Amino acid sequence: MRKQRFYHADTIDVGQTIELDQTNSHQIIKVLRLKPDQELWLFNNTAYEFKVNIQKIIKTAVIVTVLEQSPNDKESPCNIHLVQAIAKGQKMDYIIQKAVELGVSCITPLRSERTIVNIAEEKIPQRLEHWEKIIINACCQCGRSIVPPIYPPIAFKEWLIKNQASVNIILDPTSDMSLTKLPVENSANLIIGPEGGFSEDELAWGKKHGCLKVFLGRRILRTETASIVAIAGLQLQYGDLT
Repeated sequence: MRKQRFYHADTIDVGQTIELDQTNSHQIIKVLRLKPDQELWLFNNTAYEFKVNIQKIIKTAVIVTVLEQSPNDKESPCNIHLVQAIAKGQKMDYIIQKAVELGVSCITPLRSERTIVNIAEEKIPQRLEHWEKIIINACCQCGRSIVPPIYPPIAFKEWLIKNQASVNIILDPTSDMSLTKLPVENSANLIIGPEGGFSEDELAWGKKHGCLKVFLGRRILRTETASIVAIAGLQLQYGDLT
């Protein structure tokens, strides 16, 4: 039976009694309809997960006792930082969800010349909170205990200036280098363009700053497809999809 997993932001210790937050309590009571003396699992952004027992349910609150702590080895040995141009509509939500399931270590939303979505500065905290919820739900589903951070949106050129220490991979269908020929060992920044792709100026800027241009085959993929294919390819070649 699949584990029922929930994110708990605070410290968790064996023997501790915890009152779960409103969101988790609602899911347990109203959606899953769990009862006292049933077991579930908590994680808290550490390399462990915790088996707990439901002690009691008081109206809308769930009280649990921590039974045991277990190491969780679901993190990939390949450290992939997804640098994704902000996609329109629900595409960005989908990309973030699948990237977390595929094991990325962190995500940076990117503004580029052809990015369609323009998030107003005052709405960035709200959007980040929305994306963080997607990340946590993806961790609950896929079994991860460490929650990948998502950083505030940043312009493409500004990000490149600040991030030249690691291998920077940028997708370009005109390249003649495949993922299998990359000089990657266990860490890479994967840069994915918007629906209209990166501009010629941006590609030239990337080349100037040492980006490795890579193609994903003879077909041009949508941004939401390209990110998933590229992450899976890196995990297959250098990570844990072997």
